[in-house]
Amino acid sequence: MRKANIIEPIQNGIIPQDLKNSPGFLHIDNLSKSYLEGDQRRMVFQNVAISVERGEIVAILGKSGTGKTTLLNLVSGIDRVDEGQIFLEEKSLTGLDERRLTLFRRQNIGFIFQFFNLIPTLTVWENLCLPLELNGLNRAEDFQRAQDPIGVIGMNSAGGFRITIRQAPV
Repeated sequence: MRKANIIEPIQNGIIPQDLKNSPGFLHIDNLSKSYLEGDQRRMVFQNVAISVERGEIVAILGKSGTGKTTLLNLVSGIDRVDEGQIFLEEKSLTGLDERRLTLFRRQNIGFIFQFFNLIPTLTVWENLCLPLELNGLNRAEDFQRAQDPIGVIGMNSAGGFRITIRQAPV
């Protein structure tokens, strides 16, 4: 697997012409992110630049606490950058207000979280269909998209399975 390309700086939120003509779909330029821990500022990223091409497979590797989840949260718009630009499909995520960012994320990004982020009062089927309904996709073929993965694991929409989270005994 090859590493993602480092790109030249993006000026004034505009992707340079040579990047616009590239097959790339994710461009990160001059990304900086830090967190306040007590009275100390912890720098997670400083001046990071990455370009990922369409269809390229990228693995984010590192020890716990090195910024893997932070990077994914920034690229998906869940978290905001301190400085820099993130472009996905030539759209500046850093320039979107919260409402537009939420709509962009809902329509363009799929995320499987490390921890359960499901609505416990809904069935598995209802949790899977919720993003479809929020995007106005409520035809039978749209719901089939949610049915297919459920069938693979031996559950079906008629079963009405609910999510139960319990702490394991120690």
